[in-house]
Amino acid sequence: MGRNWTPSIVPNGDDQNFYIVVNNYGKLGPAFAETDLGEAYLETTISDLMYGQYSDPVRAGNSAPPRSRRA
Repeated sequence: MGRNWTPSIVPNGDDQNFYIVVNNYGKLGPAFAETDLGEAYLETTISDLMYGQYSDPVRAGNSAPPRSRRA
């Protein structure tokens, strides 16, 4: 039997926003930093950035859909 269904990796509600950081790992290049989704709130992410939890952050972002698509 073939696999016809693939679960979405996109959250389906505003209450499921999480924030992630892209960190530069030198010769290995940039990649998403490992993040516990239970701790990936805006305040926690900003605090982690301010206190140097990332060695070389390149970009931070969230999972919210673009505002033009929100109802």
